[in-house]
Amino acid sequence: TYRLRASARGYDSSEAPEVVLEGDRSGVQVQLGSLGVLQGVVKGMRSEDLGQARVGAMLMPADGGSMAAMFGRGRGGRPFQTAEVAADGTYRLQELPPGNYVVRSWVGSPQQLMRELAPQFADGSLVADVAIRGGESAELDLVLTRPQVGSVRGTVSHNGAAGSGLRVELRSAAAPDAAADRGPGRFMNFGRNQQTNVGPDGAFAIDEVPAGKYRLRVTSGRRGAALHEEEVDVFVGTETRRDILVRTASLRATLRVADGEMPRGMVMLLPGVTEMPADLAAFGRENEVLRERLTQGGFAFERVPPGQYLLVLRSAEGSLLREAQGVQVVGDETLTIDLPAASAGTTK
Repeated sequence: TYRLRASARGYDSSEAPEVVLEGDRSGVQVQLGSLGVLQGVVKGMRSEDLGQARVGAMLMPADGGSMAAMFGRGRGGRPFQTAEVAADGTYRLQELPPGNYVVRSWVGSPQQLMRELAPQFADGSLVADVAIRGGESAELDLVLTRPQVGSVRGTVSHNGAAGSGLRVELRSAAAPDAAADRGPGRFMNFGRNQQTNVGPDGAFAIDEVPAGKYRLRVTSGRRGAALHEEEVDVFVGTETRRDILVRTASLRATLRVADGEMPRGMVMLLPGVTEMPADLAAFGRENEVLRERLTQGGFAFERVPPGQYLLVLRSAEGSLLREAQGVQVVGDETLTIDLPAASAGTTK
């Protein structure tokens, strides 16, 4: 059993009913459809908008599909269609497959459009603006949408020097957990979670930030713990300035093993606790646990936020290599740790 699909440039693609093949067969017909046109006038244009203003038309999924489908590749492998607005404010979108469309005009990148539509799609309030019919031309006038964005700029000083290489992150306060970026609500925060690296002179800049409330974090990298964290407000057309002082410590250790055989495994620093959590996995999900692999002869944590930690050494098989111990990390700390024979690390 087969399903036939036909497409050609300038026509709406079409499918035939299922075809059962038990031998050679002819006479199966697939009728290609006509495409439509959308045109109109964009109001509210300024001289500085010329060359930047665009119109985008997105075919709404007939079955109420996902927003990813709306902004993904449409029929015939084509993405949602856009057109530049002419100097007189007119626009024209051709070769649109029949269906219901959401249409917007905006200045800036397509991200501006997605930022506007994502919350409406998520709460079910997004409705079509126009219906396109094959072989016909539809008229729709629009009002230009201007980006409601600001910027966050400043400097980062790390232990008295320029914080070159550190990362500055902005995460929408409406969804502070990283898990929100992986779940169904990730489109709600499209373009609202942004980051940049601090330059050699200690300066950083994040532009085109949608207006709103954010958590600003400074980390040592993609998986690094927060070295600094605060809330910031971003206002339309305004630069939010932050000059940040970051202080970090380090922890280095040399391992000595009773039988001379260095184990493979991982070392963890659990912040703010002095005793082993009953559920280590749950603790790790709720707190920023620092992790490093055991290397030949020891381990090293660089750029650690000063504070109290619980030091945990685990073998590659998951057993504790020694009893967890509390450590105070306030400067450049060094330790020498004695481990029992490799066979002794059996406590989970």
